[in-house]
Amino acid sequence: MKRMISLVAGFFGLKELSAPERKSTAEWGFLLSTLFIVPLFFMHDASELVKIGMQVLWAACVSRAAFLANGGWKKKNSDQ
Repeated sequence: MKRMISLVAGFFGLKELSAPERKSTAEWGFLLSTLFIVPLFFMHDASELVKIGMQVLWAACVSRAAFLANGGWKKKNSDQ
């Protein structure tokens, strides 16, 4: 449970993660993103606002996971 809280805090940027933790958190972030996109296949009667909201949440989750997998902005700026 403590590890899960640590990964969630790292995903939201509340805690700095090491490279292996960052990779693990990014993988979980990509898995979490499916919770937002897969239901759209089955939500034929949902309003457009709900569908757009789900897509925005999916995009935010995937973007954050991608930055974690890449090392984020700090790593990119420190390389220059």
